[in-house]
Amino acid sequence: MRSLNMRYRYSHFRYYADNIIRYIFFIFCCVVVIIIEMLVINKYLGKTPIAKDRSDKITKTHYSNVLEEAEYFPIPENLNTTGVTYSYIDSFGDPRTYGGDRQHQGIDIMDDSNTRGYFPIISVSKGEVENIGWIEKGGYRIGIRSESGYYYYYAHLSSYALDMEIGKQVVAGELLGFMGDTGYSEIEGTTGNFPVHLHFGICLKEDEWLNPYEILLELENRKLKTKY
Repeated sequence: MRSLNMRYRYSHFRYYADNIIRYIFFIFCCVVVIIIEMLVINKYLGKTPIAKDRSDKITKTHYSNVLEEAEYFPIPENLNTTGVTYSYIDSFGDPRTYGGDRQHQGIDIMDDSNTRGYFPIISVSKGEVENIGWIEKGGYRIGIRSESGYYYYYAHLSSYALDMEIGKQVVAGELLGFMGDTGYSEIEGTTGNFPVHLHFGICLKEDEWLNPYEILLELENRKLKTKY
């Protein structure tokens, strides 16, 4: 009788122990799945949901700051009716392959007539000329550092305004140069490797760029009017 009781208790113990082990294993598997999902989100979306929400708020702050200091669209409105137009789409983050696989860190404003040197390019804000001259990817480019620290990048110019140089203080609406198709070459002055356009970018800090598409849409309502 005693032996039967012992076996009965042991079987119950094994039953409960097995259930506890199964429960612990189930919890462990759930935790592993959650960790894997978070890693996948982090890899393919770049951020966890919490981090993404924080990043979105930071991005909105940058947009607000830029729109507060930016006064003009980079291409003035022509009071002379010529029929020449420009266009652009949100190509920020699109793949680029020249010089190695990379992402497009700006917006390309295209001259629909593909006429080199037609559209004047003006500074969207006041600031200081920080960079000017030829670089392989950007061709003739100019970089303006605003008082708040944003770096406005204008690339593929056909030529510069005559008085542009490093250290020059520019005002919003000041002529920087003219739209072109320079770049994608180590040889200074190379043209024709792509259609005529302005690459416009806004750098927050080294290798961190803000998508300027929505900003450009807003600046369409703030065009400098002139004749050319």
